[in-house]
Amino acid sequence: MNNYFYCYSPKLKAHLIDAGERFICVGLHETTHRKFWLFQQSDRLSELLAQWAANKPA
Repeated sequence: MNNYFYCYSPKLKAHLIDAGERFICVGLHETTHRKFWLFQQSDRLSELLAQWAANKPA
């Protein structure tokens, strides 16, 4: 299992923050220059990502 989750979606980042998760840092992808937020992988984060996938807003 990867120890980190790179989040490229501002909406998903907001969902995770609203649920009490904290990101480690913010960065830009070296090639695409897209902004990402880095989260520490955990069981709770996995649950939140599964919830997001099941109820993903348009």
